[in-house]
Amino acid sequence: MTTILEFDVPYLARVKLPRKRDQEDVEYREVVPIAVRTIDDAPIAISMRGRTLPPHDCDWRVVDGRLYRPMFDGDDLPIRASEFHLAKEKAENRQARGSWIDYPLKGRTGRLITFLNAGIPPGATVFQSNREHAIAGAVREMMDAVLVIGGVVHMRAPAPVWCLNPRSNILSNAISSVELAMPDRDSPSFGYFRGDQSEAAVAFAESLLVSKDLPAHTFWPNTDVRLGEGRVIIHDENALDDPVAGSIHRAMVDIEYAIAPSELGKTPFELLVAFVELKRACQEVDSLSPTAEAVGRAGACFEAYRTAYAQFGDQDWPRGASSQEFAIVASERIARAQDLNLIADLASDPLATLSA
Repeated sequence: MTTILEFDVPYLARVKLPRKRDQEDVEYREVVPIAVRTIDDAPIAISMRGRTLPPHDCDWRVVDGRLYRPMFDGDDLPIRASEFHLAKEKAENRQARGSWIDYPLKGRTGRLITFLNAGIPPGATVFQSNREHAIAGAVREMMDAVLVIGGVVHMRAPAPVWCLNPRSNILSNAISSVELAMPDRDSPSFGYFRGDQSEAAVAFAESLLVSKDLPAHTFWPNTDVRLGEGRVIIHDENALDDPVAGSIHRAMVDIEYAIAPSELGKTPFELLVAFVELKRACQEVDSLSPTAEAVGRAGACFEAYRTAYAQFGDQDWPRGASSQEFAIVASERIARAQDLNLIADLASDPLATLSA
């Protein structure tokens, strides 16, 4: 069974607008009806309760081995399929706030769809457009990433995690707290731990406070680590990503976040090559069942990237330098496990200390 939902799909066109002399590239959007798979119910794999940031409570359901959570509107309320159009209208009327972060389609610069032009105006001359390709891609993506479960629109989403102060923009208190986060909604952060491993996350953060291996400017001295509110219950272990793959992918998120896309053009060539190779290697690591070869290649690329960053990176930029150091923690543990032939142990207990 399916439900028809209307999505605003972005596309790019090179046009000459009326009364303009020159061609220009403009991003437009078009309303496209998409048939979304609909099921009556699905088992709950993960529950999150009591988080201070909305939504306070959320359930992740498992369908075909993948996790889906409710899609929330601009007021952080679950969206019923029958009210999807109303949620879009509300976001349109409040677009200055940019509040509907769950909308699954974004413009090419990451802007919300509501900021884009509604359509090519009459009288414009169209020289080139990727409209058909963009619409076809959006249809495929939405049919795979969005479900209606029990009348509520759900989206494919990673499990909640404990991470190190996910919303801090001030480097010096980057580990002043450990907070419960939804990775697809909250800002990327240093270090991720399973939602049922809050104590391990705090212990890890406290160990970094006294570590000599990370930049001294990262921490306030003698600062206690605060544990944020909320709890997570995991009902189905099989629905979680492979912990080794998760470490690799999340380390890549930290590194990507530290290299702003606008700064890539200023990145030294050697570092840029290492970054591209690392990203490609991480993408080849399957989330559910990574091969030893893929893990080994990712580990080697992390090491190559760290070498390139140490030689060519901007060590005077605290956010960048510290993000690299934190991200590399995961890859070092993976490499250590490989050296000791302990990948299986790491997979069963990803927080274990690996020592000879």
